[in-house]
Amino acid sequence: MMWSVYFSVVTIFIPYQIEFREGTALVLSKILMGGGNPFSFENQPLGMNNYGLGYNLAVLPFAMLLGNTLVVHRTVTFSFILLAALVVFLSLNRSCKEPVLALACSAFVMTGLIANGGIGAFPSAMGTFLFYAAVLVPFARSFDRIGLCTSVLVTLASFYTKPYFILGFGIVASYLFLFVSKKRSAFFVAQFLFLFVISFLIVRSVFPLYFINTIVGNISNTYRTFEHLVEQLVLLLLYFYPALILALLVFFIRRLSKRERPSVSRERGTLFNFVVWDQPLVAYSGDYIFYSLVCSLLAFLFILGPHVGTSMSYAYQLVVPLFFYWLFQKISLDAKFANVIALVILFNLYMFGQKTISPDILRQEDPKKWMRLINTVASTTNILNSPVVTSNVVELGLNPVDSGQTNYFYAVEPYQEHALVGPSYDAFQSDGFEYVQFIDDSIKGQEFDLIMTTDGEPSFYHESLLSEYYSIDSKIVVNMPQTNRTWKIFLWRPLPK
Repeated sequence: MMWSVYFSVVTIFIPYQIEFREGTALVLSKILMGGGNPFSFENQPLGMNNYGLGYNLAVLPFAMLLGNTLVVHRTVTFSFILLAALVVFLSLNRSCKEPVLALACSAFVMTGLIANGGIGAFPSAMGTFLFYAAVLVPFARSFDRIGLCTSVLVTLASFYTKPYFILGFGIVASYLFLFVSKKRSAFFVAQFLFLFVISFLIVRSVFPLYFINTIVGNISNTYRTFEHLVEQLVLLLLYFYPALILALLVFFIRRLSKRERPSVSRERGTLFNFVVWDQPLVAYSGDYIFYSLVCSLLAFLFILGPHVGTSMSYAYQLVVPLFFYWLFQKISLDAKFANVIALVILFNLYMFGQKTISPDILRQEDPKKWMRLINTVASTTNILNSPVVTSNVVELGLNPVDSGQTNYFYAVEPYQEHALVGPSYDAFQSDGFEYVQFIDDSIKGQEFDLIMTTDGEPSFYHESLLSEYYSIDSKIVVNMPQTNRTWKIFLWRPLPK
């Protein structure tokens, strides 16, 4: 865990992006700090954002006080990683009374959330913290009124941070209905839907393009393949086979010793109860953490995992923490073979860390190239930037043209016009055309003193115009070891008039 903290602190102070689109968050913060509305035509396509607004609202007071920088955004991200680990630690320690195991589970949580650039300026860590709170707080409070109200509120917050974290609501609502009380589930659902509808109408009114960005935009920009899912499942097996073997042993030993038979909560023969409103539907008590794990795993297998846009992040956020939470509930360090169990856990944690946050990831192959790129940006007054340097453009007080997610605006597919969704697709498309025309005209007028293009990444404007008005001055190749990517940036200067 100490290495995770060190790794995070070093990463926080890296002066350049660790992921291609990390600068998007700074663009949204810049718009908010200027009193603008990022989800309006006035600030789009530049302000296009598939994630949501929750993270930027959390960052906003710190950005206003300390500056709109990568350091500030990453520090807020790291704070939410620590909070997520703390929620898991407190809940598991309360459940199993094993602080060492709870600490180990928190270490797995931290490692997974930091991996693959997770410490960057992204909302995932905040959403994960809210997801854990939504699922674990009602469990810790035995699904009482305060626990369920807390779950409703943090689930709403998680939805406006990253929409898929609404999964927490589905887990709690369905578990209540199946294993606790149909009546309590109905009240929980009604309370959530009431607040959700109110918040939806407010957000739709204040931020006209919000749901086009976060819902329609996500659907339009999602590309799924079965092969991508299989690749991640193989990696999960390679990274966690010690713990999986341990889980299988624990399962079979408990089955053989008959210590984990399902407890019948009704008279034998009554499997389902459809009549009594204040009773659960199923007459067996269910393991809540295992149930949450199964729901998260199904969401990963059928919805999130096949998404090609990211690798392993969904598993690290939703599946891995709940797996270790469930496993550590079932074992004890006071039992027989405790030393072997501890060694297996430590070995798996070490192996996981070596695969995802090893010291090699902190080593930059040629930092001078990054400094050259940043200094080149600093020498300009009007730049058509590559997403690779969006954060540097913002930090230098320049106006970015491409946030990193700007191209997502042009990938939004036609949607059915409805007042609840947002402005019409024709108006949306027209706004995008106007932005492209503005950039094309600026290229023709040689108004940019520097244009940066990224090899292998298509531009949303007409890049074919460049050779008529600009020429390639040089190229710089930079790498992002945190996300295992290398980018070739071409620098274009105006041709003599």
